Amino acid sequence: MDDQSMRIIFLDFGGVTHPNATDNEARAVHRGSALGKVQLDAFCWFDILPGLLAGHDDVFVVVHSNWRFSHTPEEIGDLLGNLGKRYLGCTPKGERYACIQAWLARNPTVADYIILDDSPVAFGDPPPPELVLCDPRTGLSEPRVQQQIKDWLAAG
Repeated sequence: MDDQSMRIIFLDFGGVTHPNATDNEARAVHRGSALGKVQLDAFCWFDILPGLLAGHDDVFVVVHSNWRFSHTPEEIGDLLGNLGKRYLGCTPKGERYACIQAWLARNPTVADYIILDDSPVAFGDPPPPELVLCDPRTGLSEPRVQQQIKDWLAAG
């Protein structure tokens, strides 16, 4: 694939793929168990994303979640299941928005991107237009968030 047609979703986990309240506990359980045996409500909304991306082969995923501090890029890739073939890795470690910008600087031919996150304070004021802000209690399950992703996909 030509890099100039590549589109990126920068993906957070807590507050996006599952309720933010379960994130720290889920990471602790995951570290203490076999890979893929995450308990609780972790990743309960994850399967929504592959469905939204069906038919959009130019869209890839880069993880900027705090999980990148406690898990290897390979472990995170394994967690992505159906999205594994779209997974390009993680942003560098550090502050979220700065790391996304650093990743983009190393990949200057990316055509377009969005950021799925539940933390507006991590992105400044005003937040960048690429930010799809999720409610930390509803994440990807929220129809407004799904519609924003669909609109972005349709615009590409």
